[in-house]
Amino acid sequence: MGFLMDAITDRYAHLRVPTIEDYEYDLAEIADLCSWTDGTWRFDQDHHRKWNDLQNTPRDIQLLTNYLVGEYRARTYRRPVRKQRRA
Repeated sequence: MGFLMDAITDRYAHLRVPTIEDYEYDLAEIADLCSWTDGTWRFDQDHHRKWNDLQNTPRDIQLLTNYLVGEYRARTYRRPVRKQRRA
């Protein structure tokens, strides 16, 4: 999650420090991909893993990190950043 939060921060860095709402807005773009408590992670067409088959190992951590950050960038970098509301 840290790498994903860093990617969100980088996306907003040229404008401002991201707000909680910015993180929520951007994380919503990949929410449908996340299988934290059930379902299947679909890393690519031929590589699927049940949600509880991922382990806390360097290899699985890297696999999940690359997948989430890659999908986040693919889904969000083409759209504008969230406009900050005025108080």
